[in-house]
Amino acid sequence: MKLPLVQDLLKHLVSKPITNPFPAKRMPSSVTDTLAAVAAGKAELAPPVPMPATGRGAVAYDEGKCIGCKMCITVCPAHAIEFVPETKKVRVFLGGCIACAQCADVCAKKAIVPSPEFLKAAENRAAGALVLG
Repeated sequence: MKLPLVQDLLKHLVSKPITNPFPAKRMPSSVTDTLAAVAAGKAELAPPVPMPATGRGAVAYDEGKCIGCKMCITVCPAHAIEFVPETKKVRVFLGGCIACAQCADVCAKKAIVPSPEFLKAAENRAAGALVLG
């Protein structure tokens, strides 16, 4: 009886990963050399593609508007929002957010709204840029 899944598992346990780690300080020299040339003005990057009007990026959170109703927590399929009892507000973890914008749809005070920014990354998922509120 052949077990291809077991064979693949054992092969991948001892092989080196083929993906590049993020961020730029761990990128291959071909990428970092290009970025250095851009910084020195010797090369240009193509401008970013604009976000379409119907696109969903990361959410933006205005803590001042939040009334702590917890509706966003109820509808979040990724469980990326938690209630903070001390402030009676919510905290949004963008590292776990799947950009479905369901929280923005149910927010009565529009404290959570979709934003056009879609690339959020950091080495630490609990970093300030990835935690709102």
